[in-house]
Amino acid sequence: MKPVYSLMAAAILAVAMSSQATAPANAKAYCVYAAEDTSGHRVAAAGTHRKKMGTACDRARRQCNRKLKREQRRKEFGRTHGCLRIAAEHR
Repeated sequence: MKPVYSLMAAAILAVAMSSQATAPANAKAYCVYAAEDTSGHRVAAAGTHRKKMGTACDRARRQCNRKLKREQRRKEFGRTHGCLRIAAEHR
């Protein structure tokens, strides 16, 4: 079970680090959503920067759900618990 968490943590860290490097100067809130299949092999994650936390989290959730549905249509993603909020912070 530990490889599942390490894979998920690595994916989230990669998303957070890449999005922080390209963050707009006026963005104040950051939110990340991720979905993992029950076998632990696939992770779909999305993160966004916005001025308001609610807007950032809504957008990240929508992006994560879009990625999840797309991969499920292609039969690349198994059963899941859906997109869950992983991180949120104000700056």
